[in-house]
Amino acid sequence: MPLFELQQVHREPRTPFEVRIERTTDEECTVHRWCAVCKKPAKVEELSYSAVIDWALGEGELVQDAFPELSAADREIIISGAHGECFDEEFPPEKVISTEF
Repeated sequence: MPLFELQQVHREPRTPFEVRIERTTDEECTVHRWCAVCKKPAKVEELSYSAVIDWALGEGELVQDAFPELSAADREIIISGAHGECFDEEFPPEKVISTEF
């Protein structure tokens, strides 16, 4: 079962589970999501349309391999919809504890 279903919808996503892939040129697209933390729209622009479709339909690579040029924050928007700062607020980075004495 694919992670996302492709729809011809021309509006912003309304829930954190909804994804809208807007084709902007023959080769590029924008992924629109809804941040579950701050409840505001999130998007990543100028992505390879074919890479997004392959990844979204489960036929592609891990998101970090499919989009190595993107920041971790932009990849998180694609995965979950959460803005980078919202994700860090919700899931603070763990403190590194040294095990060396």
